[in-house]
Amino acid sequence: MLISALLGPEAIFEAGKTVLILDEIQECPEARTALKFFAMNGRYDVIGTGSLLGVKGYGKRPVSIPVGYEQIEEMYPMDFEEFLWANGIEAPVIQYLTECLKNETPVAETLHEKLRQLLLQYAVVGGMPAVVQTFVDTHQMNTVLRLQRGILADYEDDMVKYADGKDKPFIRECFQSIPQQLSKENKKFQYSVVKKGATASKFSGSLQWIEDAGIIRRCYNLTLPELPLDRYAIQDIFRSIWWTAAC
Repeated sequence: MLISALLGPEAIFEAGKTVLILDEIQECPEARTALKFFAMNGRYDVIGTGSLLGVKGYGKRPVSIPVGYEQIEEMYPMDFEEFLWANGIEAPVIQYLTECLKNETPVAETLHEKLRQLLLQYAVVGGMPAVVQTFVDTHQMNTVLRLQRGILADYEDDMVKYADGKDKPFIRECFQSIPQQLSKENKKFQYSVVKKGATASKFSGSLQWIEDAGIIRRCYNLTLPELPLDRYAIQDIFRSIWWTAAC
């Protein structure tokens, strides 16, 4: 009713044919609480989106959590196969590659060279949809780099906006050290690289904040390369890898 009043006759709601998208839903506690009543009503589908929702204390707490009335889906950057789709590599080629892998047979040399180039491009472009679309449309790496820098700047803005005051400098120092960590031949993440004399007790919480925000993932060393990997992970020996942007 309120949306109709705001948008006027342009807002047409048809039961079973209308989806409402509520962006940055964590900024409006009543909106998330209302998901329960939308679900009970059943006439319209509702999608609520939000960034950094994994971070404890982010945004405003809902009046009540609609337990059992929302289905949570984590969104990830595009993987290499999706990057291939975006660059016009169609399903038959993907199927051919899958069969080569399964049968342990070589890929045709011309196709292999094409895919090698795409893999190198993916390593630079990353998997953020807007960046990938810009690359596909323009193939201008300076434009791609500008977008990537904008995304990283947005992350730092969120750290300033949402992290606890006393934690902000530690989180930013930890975040800014990650490229240096990745460029070294270290076998594990080193807190001393973050800041001279830094220790895990001082910066582990900051690294956890960045991971909870979905910006990085940890790649753990294993005592044994078997499934389930978590069982054989060495908790204090890991590398932090970019997840939402290129290295």
